[in-house]
Amino acid sequence: MIDPEDLVAELVALLQAIPELVTAMGEDATRIYGHADQYPQNVNLARAVHGALSPSVMVAYRGFGPGSMGAGQPIKHAITLYVRPGINGSCSAIGKLLIDGVPAGQPLPMVSATVDDDLDPMFLEGNYESQEDAEGVEYWQLNISFNQKWG
Repeated sequence: MIDPEDLVAELVALLQAIPELVTAMGEDATRIYGHADQYPQNVNLARAVHGALSPSVMVAYRGFGPGSMGAGQPIKHAITLYVRPGINGSCSAIGKLLIDGVPAGQPLPMVSATVDDDLDPMFLEGNYESQEDAEGVEYWQLNISFNQKWG
């Protein structure tokens, strides 16, 4: 099974390679980053979402579960992308880049790109939609998953 930290790091690197997405982050690729699930300092994802800078895209591993056994993909990895736009920025424009943006040096947009050779391309798990944290601060959330290949 792929290490979840490696998956997050590879996805972050691919997102950081989308020139238009970096532009939307104020030309600062470090605004696209992974949430480090480390006990005891980083175990509160809600606090990390609330504390995310604007603009930013935070990639968080949500866990794994059963994939498609018939297709030889017994593990599915779940990830959430948390998005905050910059001043005069648009969450919908950033969302489009998360799906249609083409990383430098890649032939395909993110929705079809290979994040890791052991994974199928991303699968959209529902809607890209506005959320609100406990203090009423809006952010956008996109749930995606990757089926792991075996054999």
